[in-house]
Amino acid sequence: MSRYPSDYAVALLVSLGLFMVVVGSGCSRDTQPVDIEAQRTAFLLAAEPVGLMGVAEAKETVKEAQDVAILGRISAGSDAPWSEGQAAFILSEVSAVVLDDETEAEHDHGGEGHGGEGHGGEGHDPSTCPFCKKAEAAAVRAIVRFHDESGDVVPVDARQLFEVEKDQLVVVQGRGEVDESGNLIIAASGIFVRR
Repeated sequence: MSRYPSDYAVALLVSLGLFMVVVGSGCSRDTQPVDIEAQRTAFLLAAEPVGLMGVAEAKETVKEAQDVAILGRISAGSDAPWSEGQAAFILSEVSAVVLDDETEAEHDHGGEGHGGEGHGGEGHDPSTCPFCKKAEAAAVRAIVRFHDESGDVVPVDARQLFEVEKDQLVVVQGRGEVDESGNLIIAASGIFVRR
């Protein structure tokens, strides 16, 4: 029997050592609770920024990463604008139309419903149709994320952190860029909540 370990044994020992390093570094990670008040103070703006753009304008204007100040509505038309447990949400164009059941009943295109035979027919004008406007506005969205000092998204739900709710008007400032999929992504440095 050889006094030297086989190549297989060496490879197994190296793999085991690397596994221990990865696991050990994960265990030593700082798991301090987030100071919500400190984070809130860091991001909430005392005054509304100037030079505001809408989401659609920003999406058209931003060609490479740049500072932006965007007025928008927290995901008008989306049932889930939040990223659970994170300081992130979807921002929609302010002009997004939010329809309630009564408005939908009144605008059913001759009883056929939106998309039925009455939709797109004679007299249908997409520029005045609340359903068409809603669909168009839904396509004009920005993903907003608030990062901590380490570059991670703050692990506190935006609703709790900023005391905001769905359809609320806010101004977000930060670094905006359009990703490869055409999404406007904002690494936010501040938020002003219109009350």
